[in-house]
This record gives sequence, structure tokens and C-alpha cells, in this order.
Amino acid sequence: MNREFVIKRVRGPFLYTEHERFLDLDRAGGRALFGWNEGRVMRRYRSVLAVGLSGFFPSYWDRRLVKHVKMWYPNCSFLVVREPTARVVRPWLDQDAQLPFNLVLPDLCLGGYLYLYQNLEVPELEIKEVPLSPAGKAALCAAFGAWQHHQAQEHEYWKEWEVPLWKRVGPWLFYEGTEEDYEHHRQELVQQRILLPVQKKQPACLPFDPLPAERKRWQRFWRSNRTRC
Repeated sequence: MNREFVIKRVRGPFLYTEHERFLDLDRAGGRALFGWNEGRVMRRYRSVLAVGLSGFFPSYWDRRLVKHVKMWYPNCSFLVVREPTARVVRPWLDQDAQLPFNLVLPDLCLGGYLYLYQNLEVPELEIKEVPLSPAGKAALCAAFGAWQHHQAQEHEYWKEWEVPLWKRVGPWLFYEGTEEDYEHHRQELVQQRILLPVQKKQPACLPFDPLPAERKRWQRFWRSNRTRC
């Protein structure tokens, strides 16, 4: 049931091989929420690159990034780190609140993630902050706007992805069955061109665009699975 395939391009929640398209519900462990060529993020990124702001030097995007953080999350401190660590709170660990969580830096080969901390000072981490180019900061500002838009607009159709054995919190889906069942279903879903996170403890990330065909395929799989059980 295991399959190997080569990804040729990515766009939104989709990964493309030579002949197939896969719905990616992993999104690089949630880190690529706005990294797979999300329209407004990529337009902002390219527009800043077009004027040559690709080096790690000061620009007005430093102030804009701080402004965006404080506008959307006034009670938060933030830190850009190289890799997620066990001491950093992930969004799905606090299921009853939106914060604290890591708002994801677009996956543009920049290698850093922005973490927000509600009503707390930035914790001491044994890792260094990551310098970001003005283009990366511009893309992150656009990601803030995209996140707010999706939170406001897409909540209702996320409900349409709810199926037995899964609990939904915002755009996250948590599997409530066993590890063994999860691995079995994960491999079966590859045949349906739907990719789940490798580990059960990591939630699936629902798409931010209406995808009726993929949603029906998701629901049909779980209805069939429940019938067999």
C-alpha cells in the first residue's frame, strides 16, 4: 500500500506529480499553511524581490511586521526561530483558545517560523533567532491578512469536513482512533490521493478553499470505512 511519487509542483493545498494531484492535509506539519503558493502571499513576496530586497538588512518591512503582529494580536510577543522545539506551543495543543500558537512563515526556503506568545514574554530558547529578508517579512505580513480572512470566511464550510472518528477545532482535524488504525487509514487514503500527517498526534490541516470534489471523496471514504467496521 506504500507508494513513492515525485512531486513536480505545489499550489494551495495540492501536490502534483507527473499524472496525479494529491490533496495535502499535512502542509509540512502545519508550517506551510500559506506556503504552497497562496496567492496574496506570493504576490507580496515577489513584489519585494522585484526591487531587490532579498538581503538580511533593515527595511520598513521590519516596522510593518511588528505593526501587523500588534494589530492582530495586541497581547502577544513573538519570536522567529529556526526549528520548532518541544518548548514551543503548537496551535493544536491549546484546543480551547486561538492563542498561543505559531503563525506559520510561508515555506519559501527561508527556514524560520514565527511564534506568538499570548500575555507572556518570549521564552528563553536554546536556539538563535533567524534573520529574515525584507521579502520574507513582506510575505509574512500578507500571511497575517490571509489568516484573518480565512478565520472570518471559511468556518462554515470547514464543518462540512467533519466525519466520525475526527474532532475539528478551527481548520484542524484530530483523529480520535488508535495509532494502528490511523496508520492503516493514512495509507489507504493515499490511494484516494489524500495525504494525512505521518503521525497521529499531529492534526490534519483543512484546505482554505472550497473543494467540493475532494470533500465528497473524504466523506465517502469514512462512510465506507465505518460500514466495514
